Amino acid sequence: MLEISGEDVLLFSMPVYGGFIPQPCAKMARNLKGSNTPAIIAAVYGNRHYDDALLQMKDILTEQGFYVIEAGGFIAEHSVFPSVASGCPDDKDKAAMKAFAAKCCQLLSIRSLKNYKDISLPGTQGYDGFSYEGDFRKTNNELCIACGACIKVCPAGARNYHCEAYEEVKKDFEKTSLQFSMIPMNFMRNGKADYILTGYWAKKAYEEAKRYGQINIATSSEGDNFSYIPDCSDLEISQDSDYVYMCENNTIYGTKFHCCPNSHGKILVNDISSSFLSEPMNVSDYGMLFGGVQKNLAPAGLVIAIMHKDLISDTVLPNTPTMLQYKIHADKKSLYNTPPTYNIYMVGKVLKWIQSLGGLEKMKEINKRKASILYDYLDSSSLFYGLANTDSRSLMNVTFRTKSDAIDAEFIKQAEKHEIISIKGHRAIGGMRASLYNAMPIEGVQHLVDFMREFEKTGDHYGKE
Repeated sequence: MLEISGEDVLLFSMPVYGGFIPQPCAKMARNLKGSNTPAIIAAVYGNRHYDDALLQMKDILTEQGFYVIEAGGFIAEHSVFPSVASGCPDDKDKAAMKAFAAKCCQLLSIRSLKNYKDISLPGTQGYDGFSYEGDFRKTNNELCIACGACIKVCPAGARNYHCEAYEEVKKDFEKTSLQFSMIPMNFMRNGKADYILTGYWAKKAYEEAKRYGQINIATSSEGDNFSYIPDCSDLEISQDSDYVYMCENNTIYGTKFHCCPNSHGKILVNDISSSFLSEPMNVSDYGMLFGGVQKNLAPAGLVIAIMHKDLISDTVLPNTPTMLQYKIHADKKSLYNTPPTYNIYMVGKVLKWIQSLGGLEKMKEINKRKASILYDYLDSSSLFYGLANTDSRSLMNVTFRTKSDAIDAEFIKQAEKHEIISIKGHRAIGGMRASLYNAMPIEGVQHLVDFMREFEKTGDHYGKE
């Protein structure tokens, strides 16, 4: 709860979609607490259907202890797509917001905006889990980020608004998949590698690596639909293998490695995209760690790769493109091409946010608490059950089902009415999947479990119709 004193003036800026307040706006407003604090509501919109939204927000803020002195809106300076849908008004729009606030303050004989608090809202918890409300509030004076995740900047939250363009945009941001080619191109000396298959992404990396050499499957849990992590204490590794590949956390199946595989002295390459900075880890156990930032660090479009300096070499496979050579990027300090500056900027912000919580030890403690709330309920439920083996359970992704597909479908339908969205499991496994990335608050997990308890009271009914 963010408390704003009566000596301050709250300017609540928000986009309006078709006359409705986006859910994250309402959620954020209910997390504000005023003390007879004056408030100004400024709506950014692409058409003139915003009156109802202003009235709705006025009612919410009044309930939270604010008195609304003015409510109005302005059309995005250019078009709806870059300004409203992106949630990033340009300089003219930002100037219009402040001018609107200054006008209202002048009417109240408030001499300056010294105590001006611009509560610019971030995207909500999305498909890829990206949502850092506290940290976004720190960026608003610099970036003036409004509510609603941007299709171009933050595609994760765009899924929450059921944006039809999401899947097409998402394809443009899947930079992590490029590592599936770069790794064999840069690390193969003998033309051989060993892969541990524990899910969709490990298998996708394996299929890509087969283009470049002889790839051995060290072990696999595919025969049991990837429901567990195999014993990797004594893997059958090729004697002249160049490296051993693993994917630490499996988003689709809800499993995770809880100990480091025995690679018998071979280089161990680990895809940590969906567990990045969720808990401490010993970096020295691996020759290379890499991951997309879209789960726990920043908007999609950036990959962070950490590797031992001895692996950075001019010796690459013949015809490896310059852009795909790790040494080129290392020598140029990651500036060989124009870097995605906004993503890097947000990584810095989120790292500071994690530090402010108490670092990775604290992050792990929080994530274990969240996962325990859901797993404990699943283990005690007579309707829901978890899909991953108990010793392989992920802290980030919890997969579960009910007794039938019909009940699953009804649960997903009813969940959306309770503001629980994107809960449907991947088509490869079905059922449901709850992603508990760093951004997900404990209250969000508790809300899900509370709804599951209520649904369980009547859930069997849907399976008998």
